[in-house]
Amino acid sequence: MRWPDKIKPRKDDLQISVPDVMPTILSMMGLEKKIPAGVEGQNLKETIFEDSNKRPVFSLYLSCNAKNPKLGKRGLRNDRYTFAIDRDGEGDLAKYYLFDNKNDPYQMRNIADENPDLVKKTFVHPLYPRHRGKRHCKNHDYDNFHHRQPT
Repeated sequence: MRWPDKIKPRKDDLQISVPDVMPTILSMMGLEKKIPAGVEGQNLKETIFEDSNKRPVFSLYLSCNAKNPKLGKRGLRNDRYTFAIDRDGEGDLAKYYLFDNKNDPYQMRNIADENPDLVKKTFVHPLYPRHRGKRHCKNHDYDNFHHRQPT
């Protein structure tokens, strides 16, 4: 991060997502009151200027198809893992991905099948807290996550 005379230059592993950029920059410019009430991102000005402990736990991971928004991968990345859900043409789950960024920085090995409890506890439940006990696609439910390849 660099902003001469404003922010001391440093490397930072801040988990910032695209929706966070606009409210953060507006706030840094002194335009905090201009941030729309319905904005989905977080204002991270305090975290950036003061190196606050109030840091996002995840950043968004998006790989969407512009012609069909139901397709593509959506997920989260934290300081250790990248988790993504790939959806089919109907918007139903096609596959879960989980990569250990520490031990597999090039994301060559999907470990979702080997770690269903980690996927459920760390990613699925935080993503869908209001949906516990409900099904999130044809073959999976939120509380009893187990990964199966589509047949």
